[in-house]
Amino acid sequence: MLYFVSKGKPKNRAVNEFLKWILTEGQYYVLASGYVPLPNEQRLAELSKVRLILKPLHRHKAKDSLNH
Repeated sequence: MLYFVSKGKPKNRAVNEFLKWILTEGQYYVLASGYVPLPNEQRLAELSKVRLILKPLHRHKAKDSLNH
């Protein structure tokens, strides 16, 4: 298992999109690279956490575009 370590929630949209990719499309590349894919239940639980992080980022971006 690979662990990500950060100081708090990632605030960079690119980091969050990368985490989302790892938990979705990226799982197809895991076996070919010699790793074991995450169990579906765990993958979905982690994906829901990433989506919760992404929601506030979308709101901040919308507010910023209104101010410009």
